[in-house]
Amino acid sequence: MKISYITTAALTLALSLTASMPAMVTAGELHGSYYLSTSSNEFDVVVADLQDAIVNQGLVVDFVGHSGDMLERTAEALETESPLSAAQYINFCSAKLTHAAIAASPENMAICPYVVFAYQVKSEPDTVYLGFRRPAGATGEASEQALADIESLMQALVDEATE
Repeated sequence: MKISYITTAALTLALSLTASMPAMVTAGELHGSYYLSTSSNEFDVVVADLQDAIVNQGLVVDFVGHSGDMLERTAEALETESPLSAAQYINFCSAKLTHAAIAASPENMAICPYVVFAYQVKSEPDTVYLGFRRPAGATGEASEQALADIESLMQALVDEATE
């Protein structure tokens, strides 16, 4: 359960950073430590498409977090309002890619689980943002290749959900 709280906190931070600059975002763009794309589909459709993309790769959705609900619940106590109308994240993993990363260096455990997210800004009801934090872990050729393979998978999933 601790992973869920850490993941929620990290996603909340990422969302707060990206929500303040949506006009600069275009489909399928790397932004330093994260990849962000957009869709004009309904939020629930985008989340379902992300889940389908994961399952289409033979992977299993481990958990769906409702960070948008958490932001709404806690906004009043913090005397603020969430800029988001919806936000969810999806945890999953690839045994094959994770084993390769961990074999390269046990430090690469830091990438688990993989997380993709989707959110919608209240001021932009026709746009859903979706993406992932780029995997970071140990250095070295084998680790860097393993992390690049994981990043390629996550990018393919996000891109599939935006088609």
